[in-house]
Amino acid sequence: MTILYELYNARELLGFEMADVGEIQKLLKSATSVEKKQNPYIPARLWLYQIRRCREMLQDFISHRLEFEALFKHCVGVYEREYGSITAFFRGDGVVAGVSAFSSTSKIGAGSFADAARKHGVAEIIDRWVIDSDRTIDESGIRALGKYFSAVQFVGALYLATFSGMRRAEVGRLRSDCLVLDRDDRLGEIFMLRGDTSKTVDDDSALWITSPTAKIAVDAMAAISTMRMSMAVLDPRLEIADDVVDNPYLITRSYEPWGVVKESEYELGVDARVEISYRHWKTRCPGLFEANELRITAEDFKAAVLVTPSLDNEKYAVGKPWNFTMHQLRRTLNVNATYSGVVSLPSLQYEMKHQTPAMSFYYGQGHSQIKLNKAMTKEFIATMFQALAVKAATLLGDDFVSPLGEEHKARMLEFVSQRTASQLLAMARSGQISIRETALGVCMSREYCPYGGIDHIAECTKCDKALLDRRRRAKIEEIGHRIVEVMASSNADGPLRECLEAQQVAVKEALDVVLTH
Repeated sequence: MTILYELYNARELLGFEMADVGEIQKLLKSATSVEKKQNPYIPARLWLYQIRRCREMLQDFISHRLEFEALFKHCVGVYEREYGSITAFFRGDGVVAGVSAFSSTSKIGAGSFADAARKHGVAEIIDRWVIDSDRTIDESGIRALGKYFSAVQFVGALYLATFSGMRRAEVGRLRSDCLVLDRDDRLGEIFMLRGDTSKTVDDDSALWITSPTAKIAVDAMAAISTMRMSMAVLDPRLEIADDVVDNPYLITRSYEPWGVVKESEYELGVDARVEISYRHWKTRCPGLFEANELRITAEDFKAAVLVTPSLDNEKYAVGKPWNFTMHQLRRTLNVNATYSGVVSLPSLQYEMKHQTPAMSFYYGQGHSQIKLNKAMTKEFIATMFQALAVKAATLLGDDFVSPLGEEHKARMLEFVSQRTASQLLAMARSGQISIRETALGVCMSREYCPYGGIDHIAECTKCDKALLDRRRRAKIEEIGHRIVEVMASSNADGPLRECLEAQQVAVKEALDVVLTH
C-alpha cells in the first residue's frame, strides 16, 4: 500500500499512474489487518494535559540548568575529597562502593544533600517532581538527584514520542545530536528526529517528523547525558566506545557514584537500556500528574469511542483514570495530524500547527528527497483512510448543517446513521466515502468539482453535497471581510467583479444558515 501511494505521489514525474487513491483504498478492504484491536485514541483534554505537564517539568530543568550542573559538580567534588578520586570510589578502595558521601557512614561527611540542593536553588524543583508525598528531600538524600535526572530523561522520552510517534525502543536509541532540520520551500523549517538504525542491508530509514517543541526535550536529556557520561568514563568497570562518549544516548542509566547499579549492567556497559514505559510514570516521576486530572469525563469518553469504537469500556470508563501507553501517543498523533477536526479545541490546533502540515505533506503526500521511517509512513497513510469513517460519523452532529435544510441533511447522511463504525470504515477503505474540507465546511461529492470550495465558494451554498460547519463561523466572517476589502481596493469590472459579488452573497447565505439552523 505504501509503495503504491508513493508511486501515486510521483505520477507526474513518472509520466503514468499505477493506481489512484480510490483503488488503493479498495486494496485495503481485501488486506488482513494485523492489529485486531486498535490502541485507544487519547481524548484532547488528556492529550493536552500530559503535554503541558511534561513541558513544565522539562522547562523547570532548562530554566535551572546551570544550577543543576553546579550542584552536580559540587556533589562530584565531595566524593573526590572523600575518596581521593571518582575512579577510586568506583574501585571500592577502602570503602564500600555505593556508600553516600552525604551520610553519617562516610569518612569525613559532607553534611546534608538537601542543604546543598537548597543552596543551589533547586531543592523545591526536585521535591516537586520526584519526591513521594509521604517523604521529604531531607529523607531521600543524594539519590534524589539521580532519580530527578532519570525523571527528566523519562519525561523527555514521553514528550518526544508525543510529537514524533516513535516507539519506545526507537526513542531509546536517540543520541544527543538527533534533532535535525530540513528546509522546505513550501513549509519552511521542518524538524526531524534521527535515530540509530539496525545496520543491516534492509535498513529502514530512521527519520521521524517532529515539532520544533521537541528541542526542549532533546536539550534537557542531552545535558543530563553529558553529566552522566563524564562519570561513566571514570569507571574502570565500563568499556565505552568513543562515539558514545562524544555523542551520548539521550536516555542513560545513572553512572554517578551515588547511583544504584546492578552487576549485570556492567556487562552491558553503556548498552544497558533503561526501559521506557508510560505506565511507570508514578514511580519514575511521582509529581508528573494529578490523579483527578486523569479521571475520564463523559466528553473524554465520547471522543475516545468516536475514534476507537473497540475501546475497552470497562478499563476506560467514566470516572476511572486514563492509562497512557507509548503506542497511544503514536496513534493519537496520527489521528490529530490526518484529521484535526476530530477535536476543535484551539489549544489542540495550537499544539499541532507545526506538526499537521509537515506530517501531511511528508508522510501523506510523499517527498522525493527524504526517506522517512517506513512503519510510521504506512501507519499514517492507513490512518488517513480511517479518518474518513470517523469524519462521516461526526457529520451527524449539530455542528454540521445543510444549506438545503435539515431534511436534506438527513437523506444525505442516511447511509451513516444506518451503519456501524466498522461498516463505515469498510466503506472508507473501498472508496465509497468521500469527504473533502472546504472553506465553509465539507463536501461529500465523489466527483471532480470545478469550483473547489477553497478559493471560490459561490456554489457551495447551492450544492446538494455540501455541509456547512457552525464552528467555522468566525472563518466565514473573515472571508466576508476579505472580499469587501478586495472589492474596495479594486476597480475591476466584468467577470472578476461578478465573481466577488457572487462570493459575497454566498458568505451571507452561509452565515444565515449557521446562525439560524
